[in-house]
Amino acid sequence: MNIETVGEATNFAEHALASLRGLSTAPTPQHFAIWYEYHRGQNRELNRVIDILLANRSELSEAVLDEIYDRFFATTVEHKAVRETSRRVQETLKAVVGHISDAKGGAGRFNQTLTGISGELRSPQHSPFEELVARLSNEMAEMTRHTELLDLRLTQSSVTIEQLRSHLETVRKDAMTDGLTGIANRKMFDISLRECVTQALDEGAPLSLLMLDIDHFKAFNDSWGHDTGDDVLRLVARMLIRNIKGQDLASRFGGEEFTILLPRTGLQDATSLAETIRRAFVGRRIVKKDTGTIVGAIAVSIGVAQYQAGEALGEFVRRADGALYRAKNAGRDRVWAATTAAIDQHCA
Repeated sequence: MNIETVGEATNFAEHALASLRGLSTAPTPQHFAIWYEYHRGQNRELNRVIDILLANRSELSEAVLDEIYDRFFATTVEHKAVRETSRRVQETLKAVVGHISDAKGGAGRFNQTLTGISGELRSPQHSPFEELVARLSNEMAEMTRHTELLDLRLTQSSVTIEQLRSHLETVRKDAMTDGLTGIANRKMFDISLRECVTQALDEGAPLSLLMLDIDHFKAFNDSWGHDTGDDVLRLVARMLIRNIKGQDLASRFGGEEFTILLPRTGLQDATSLAETIRRAFVGRRIVKKDTGTIVGAIAVSIGVAQYQAGEALGEFVRRADGALYRAKNAGRDRVWAATTAAIDQHCA
């Protein structure tokens, strides 16, 4: 791990701020972290993604930067949460062991008292009976106090561990969720894709993938601003959720692109669902709440592909993306399915 000097860190920070000013994006900690790491040059994949976007003169909007942050930095946040939670659980368990050890010590002392009293009772010169009863009563009271205290501490430790577990689940869920739309993000898609492919191979069941893109999305941002563009993204996400069920997973793949994983679904059924989703947007308009002004209509293009046994995951995604490209190239607002024979099939 490379540790930069104060001078180097200052230089990276100055370049990061300059990049933010050049893009006219808000200097949030997340955006600053992206550009700091970019100028630091240690994350080759991050630099490659940004260099490609810059070379293609793609708009590095706040939404795009947020997506990059989710992809490259959310995992780090999750790992930190896991480490911190594990540390606190270990501390709690160590305390539990200490409490149990104390309880065992109390039980040992109680046993010694009983043994002593039993011996004295057998001796002709034993202490007065009332004194022995008092000693036994005091020891029992002390034992009861230790038992109640142990029960309280174990209950408190159980609550602490449950709270930590719940917190960790929340962190993990946030790390897998797109902050803007509330649906699964790219990281969740990548994990689920691997799981779905494994399931499909184990069961011999079909698996299909929809790649969806909002037609002319840039026009919404250019004409009405990013807030309106964000509203469009949220609306599309809600529509996808309404049209899927069971193990189906809708996720935001990046920018204005979305995916839907369809376990146990063949190409024909997946294509039918894609067409249902496409038609759900026909005639739908975006209206500004404050003025009632009609912003425009939403249309989507969708590519469909079914996983082929032995196919690389990247190739599977590329075939779906290729079908989406053909749908857009054919005029947009349509569905295109990639057949098993690698021959594209247009679905009007």
